[in-house]
Amino acid sequence: MLRASQTPHYNHFVEFCYVRVEVIHRIKFLRYYLKAAYVHYRNHVRGQQALRGDPAITRLMEYTPTVLPGGLASLEAYACYEIGRKHLSPTGCLRLLGREAHVGEAWADSDVMLYESLDGLEARRGGQCLAILRDYRTFKQIACCPWDSRLVLPEAFYFEPSVSLGRP
Repeated sequence: MLRASQTPHYNHFVEFCYVRVEVIHRIKFLRYYLKAAYVHYRNHVRGQQALRGDPAITRLMEYTPTVLPGGLASLEAYACYEIGRKHLSPTGCLRLLGREAHVGEAWADSDVMLYESLDGLEARRGGQCLAILRDYRTFKQIACCPWDSRLVLPEAFYFEPSVSLGRP
């Protein structure tokens, strides 16, 4: 029996809520009881189809080296990211992370390209590495965390002259 404040739509809403709760309980039931079956299907059946007969678990556990160690070492020399071009002052300095960075007076008043590599920040000109700032990644992380008073940037950065001029 409907009250005066209830409309015919109220009954449909109540039925909808009961159906929704029923569906949620069924989904939870299926997730709980079918999880092991699904994991087996994903790892063995579907994996066999996608990997031409080998189950995914077997393929994940096998080790196949793709690059020889010597080739990997030579690839590290080419792992670099170009940051940009900077002009050195007459004293051989440039601005880096809000500080003066001394590259070297030998290259004063010239343009250098800055590259971030595995060794640090490299200053290059004409494809040759002139100098390198070895702790660049650490300095960059400190500059991103100004709220941590334990980490302080030095007053100036000093590039080391590069010893490997044959590097790309």
